[in-house]
Amino acid sequence: MYKSRLLPLPVLILSALNAYATNTPNPLDQIDKNVPNQFDKDFRDNLDQIHSVEIQKREQSAWDLQKKQDNDAVTQKGPSENNTECLDYTGIELSGITLIDSPKIEAKLPKCINQNSINQLNRDIVAEYIAQGYPHTQIKFETTPERILKLAVIEGKIREITGGSRTVNVDTLFPNHQGKPLNIQYLDQGIEQANHVAGNNVSIDVYPHDDGTASIQLNNDAQKHWGGSVTIDNKGSKPNTTTLRGSLNIGSPLGLSDSLYLNGYTNLNNHDSHYSRGGSMFYQIPYGAWTFSTYAAASQSQSILTPSVTRYAYRSKSKAAGIKADRVFSRSQKHITSAYAGIDYVKQTAKFADSKLELQSPEIYSVQVGLSHTAILPNGIWLNNIGVEQGFAKNTEHTPFDKRYTSVSLQSNLIQNRPLGKWIVRNHHQIDAQYSPHDLFAAKEMDVVGYQNVRGFRSTSLSANSAVLLSNTVYFRRNTPHGIYIEPYLGADIGVAKNNNEGSQRAMGVVAGLNLGKADKWQLSADYGKGFARMPNQSNSEIQDHVTVSLRIPF
Repeated sequence: MYKSRLLPLPVLILSALNAYATNTPNPLDQIDKNVPNQFDKDFRDNLDQIHSVEIQKREQSAWDLQKKQDNDAVTQKGPSENNTECLDYTGIELSGITLIDSPKIEAKLPKCINQNSINQLNRDIVAEYIAQGYPHTQIKFETTPERILKLAVIEGKIREITGGSRTVNVDTLFPNHQGKPLNIQYLDQGIEQANHVAGNNVSIDVYPHDDGTASIQLNNDAQKHWGGSVTIDNKGSKPNTTTLRGSLNIGSPLGLSDSLYLNGYTNLNNHDSHYSRGGSMFYQIPYGAWTFSTYAAASQSQSILTPSVTRYAYRSKSKAAGIKADRVFSRSQKHITSAYAGIDYVKQTAKFADSKLELQSPEIYSVQVGLSHTAILPNGIWLNNIGVEQGFAKNTEHTPFDKRYTSVSLQSNLIQNRPLGKWIVRNHHQIDAQYSPHDLFAAKEMDVVGYQNVRGFRSTSLSANSAVLLSNTVYFRRNTPHGIYIEPYLGADIGVAKNNNEGSQRAMGVVAGLNLGKADKWQLSADYGKGFARMPNQSNSEIQDHVTVSLRIPF
């Protein structure tokens, strides 16, 4: 299965082959029609390594927040008082309220002033501050000669934050913290950023002072601040299926609570005639509620065709780079919401017999903006993202693609954990969608077939300007006393892709697999999948099956 637009090679290639006799095999007839699609697949897989890092960070933050739900303090009512006689006060005067809605509190001022009503007002004020994330508030009482009861609210502020280190940089995690209001969301945001750094396990202690300020002590139960893994699997592009992959994560390389991720891959067979290799870098640095990141990726591949005594090479190279800024603008114990903006650059070059293929050699500049929302559920997390991309492609004159384009994307992941005896059942429901009214280069299309999409296919690519994917997987995990876990799983996927003025391409897949591992020592995965795909105007479905195996060794 392949995108029809990729089949016709440029006329310059055809004319170059006219020198061959009519009985000489045409190399265009011998080329594996999926080779261009595999080039695009390798490119997308390389960028997916970067995107997966961002998703893993969001998941980690969500699960950390979800674990706190059971530990939430229960608001207790104060003891009931019997004294209901009104005292001889002429009124109540409030001062010092700047962080919460003052009229809301003023509306609760009692007309009958006594011990009961004052205690209740005190609880209401403290409760309102706590609800807004301000846990440290003092209230001082004073009676004026005019018998007015003055309530002076002292709002808690941060005096200092101590306990910083090379991997816990107070200035980037809690910028300009001195004198800031003591807010739980502000502290949670900094702790979350700190715990994104490899090896960090940061918690806090709060020490209040009589003047209304508080000292914050950071405690880090640190481990090694670097790690990685080596993986061997058969998930590479055909015929280079056996692939060696490596990853490295370095925590705070510049001492700014920053993170650096390096990834690389290469095929292990057919190095001379067929190869596919690439690498990527992702760097991230926090600044309070802001997160700034940059990435770079490069890959190259080659396939040799030998229809006659002459060898023809299909070669491809790609590179991509980008920067992004993300800001959390709302968070609580139940959600995290952020907005982001970024700039990307992509350049691909594909050649056949040393002639450039314009259809597969785009140079694209793009800008993205979007919103991300994480919801914390009683037994799981729900991650949502919506983004808009505006792009500009160079040198489109000899291609059917639009010079300027706009696309809208949506991702939604619902993950739930439930106990079942000695097993933990995890449901992972995923929706991915993209829409664009423009004709896009393959690098910007959405592919619904792959190891993370519709599973069960060996060498099929099914991508388009607009597409939607539904994926569901159920995992059954059990931990043994020897530290080994076993996790069988079942999955079902369906995807639809559609280019403008063309019929829909549809794919469906089912998979059964097993994950086996021991803590951070080794992880073995194997699965069997079967895929069904249908192109427009096809009466019969194309059926494939595929077995994937991978061994991962963390270090």
